Amino acid sequence: MHPKPVNMAFGGLWGAKNAPDSGIRERIKQARAVVGDVSGMSSEVLFELGFAYGLKKIIIPAVATLSDVPALPRWLGETQLGHYADHAGINGLLASIEAHLIDPEFSKPVVPAQPIPSLIVWPRLLQWNRHIFDQVSAISQKEGLRIETFSDGTAEEIILRRAGSAALLIVSLDGTSEDGLMHFLCGAVAAKPTAGYGTLRRMILAIEEPGHEGRSFLAESVRRCSEIVRLIAISRLREEVGDFCKEYLRWSDNPKRQRQKRRH
Repeated sequence: MHPKPVNMAFGGLWGAKNAPDSGIRERIKQARAVVGDVSGMSSEVLFELGFAYGLKKIIIPAVATLSDVPALPRWLGETQLGHYADHAGINGLLASIEAHLIDPEFSKPVVPAQPIPSLIVWPRLLQWNRHIFDQVSAISQKEGLRIETFSDGTAEEIILRRAGSAALLIVSLDGTSEDGLMHFLCGAVAAKPTAGYGTLRRMILAIEEPGHEGRSFLAESVRRCSEIVRLIAISRLREEVGDFCKEYLRWSDNPKRQRQKRRH
């Protein structure tokens, strides 16, 4: 008996990094397992891994050598990792992939929560954007939406779960290593672009630290998801959140939506 062929996607490893963004995402949709080279913490690869996470795929980050592991952030370094710089590493990586695919109990992936239509999540309040949070919070709460942010000590798994559930995700980018998690979260939301029985379009608003004109921290693969992602100036954040709240209210007041609510 011959084993069934296995569909896999490799982010930033063997060839996939040169494919068009939409082509990579299509390959991830068809794959059962996704391996991403996180040596150097490429924002593009982290977005692809987040996209796979959002689709409930098996994700296996990989580094060149084990000496690269300490440089990874905690939220990524605690996952099942592989390395590929030598034959032993390649064999171990392939064995790990095989174990994931053959034995469902080997290492169950964390399943992302379902999108919540009324949830706005802003994971990173920083010195340069904190002043506008109260305004955004007031707008959201007035229209019946809940906005969440997190303290510095919040566990990454909580951030992953709540941000992955957001109908509106606000990501702050400043060129630091924390941008990696933001790109992963963008991928998780982009993988499932609607909420509420598939009828409310989710949105990602990306804001960047002022003073870096001519340089953007947002990965091209994220920027090209223009149907769900908007890179905006912080001065426009209040207006954009207000527009999303209006869209949520139109969705909530839709007669078809009301029938769905009564059935559930």
